[in-house]
Amino acid sequence: MYTTPLVAARWVLLHGLATAIIALAMALDSTLGWAYLLPTALTTLWMLWSGLRFLRTPERKQALDFFKVSNLYLAIVLLLACGAAVL
Repeated sequence: MYTTPLVAARWVLLHGLATAIIALAMALDSTLGWAYLLPTALTTLWMLWSGLRFLRTPERKQALDFFKVSNLYLAIVLLLACGAAVL
């Protein structure tokens, strides 16, 4: 199957948005609260900014940058969820 770089960037950003919504919705759990929400919101903005850069310039470098940022994002959200649950 063949697709254009722009269509691929749209799909990648769509999945990033879904991940961001779920990560932010997890703050509704009372055990996580503000200690989780504030840093997660900031890192979500960082990830979405990177995704928008990829959408604007759908090239290999931007794709790799977004890949790295999204993986770091998932690690940060996991650490924040574990840390906030302990506090």
